[in-house]
Amino acid sequence: MGTLVSLSNNIFYKMANYSQLVIDLVEEVEEAETYNEALDTLNSINYRVGNVLEVIDKNRIADVEALQLLSEIINQMVENQSNLENK
Repeated sequence: MGTLVSLSNNIFYKMANYSQLVIDLVEEVEEAETYNEALDTLNSINYRVGNVLEVIDKNRIADVEALQLLSEIINQMVENQSNLENK
């Protein structure tokens, strides 16, 4: 699994390959991580990512791959945060 930093860097340096929606979602997750947002916020973002994946043109390969990776990253963040809260 990739990290949010590597995904963000990839999108930043190859911005022309990605739609603005994907760029915005990645930035939103970065902000949520920076400000240690609640699980509800991360789950909400992940829900939107899932909705976009359902309707996005599958020919937008870079966007689809970035969104799938972003969803995995969010799931890991949620799991890590849940584990910390349960300790």
